[in-house]
Amino acid sequence: MFTLRMASVGSAALLALVVASGCTDSAGTSNTFTAERTSVHGLPHVVLTETAAADVKVESIDYDNRAIALAGSDGKTQIFTVGREVRNFTQIKKGDTVRAQYLQKITASVSRSDEPHSAMLAGQIDLAPLGAKPGIVATRTAEISGTVSAIDHKARSVTIRTLGGDVALDHVDPKVKSFEKVQKGDRVVINYTEAVSITVISP
Repeated sequence: MFTLRMASVGSAALLALVVASGCTDSAGTSNTFTAERTSVHGLPHVVLTETAAADVKVESIDYDNRAIALAGSDGKTQIFTVGREVRNFTQIKKGDTVRAQYLQKITASVSRSDEPHSAMLAGQIDLAPLGAKPGIVATRTAEISGTVSAIDHKARSVTIRTLGGDVALDHVDPKVKSFEKVQKGDRVVINYTEAVSITVISP
């Protein structure tokens, strides 16, 4: 059984299993990926964005146990349990359509800085108003910074020292601009954003 508990913002990644099916189809499922590789102040700046969306049908619902069976465009059915934080659950009916949207964005930048390493994690949940159709939006943001401790421009490999230990990248994509200007001691900042929106719409 698949458990959906939006109070834990990490569950947004699990929800991606429902909405990410790889490509757009006639049943309303879509997935997109974009990569922007630029230079800021002569140093690499990379933004990776992935979005996914799908409409799935409510096949059956158990109000007492807060369980719901959803059928995807591929015909497969999965059962979810929904936490108490999802309001207006009893308004969901068999035959309703649930629209799920998912966003993941990663930004990585390099700068000449000797600021200390840092790590940050934040989350937010927005609920549907009481009496409205059930819906929820959950977001999670994180920031991790580190310092370039080793770099090989020819092999395009780099090691970044963070609070959690060293992170080694064996081969940086040749499309990443200005990699040859990165130096040992440079600061690397990675920002991560994850968001999921679930809305029940009438059939």
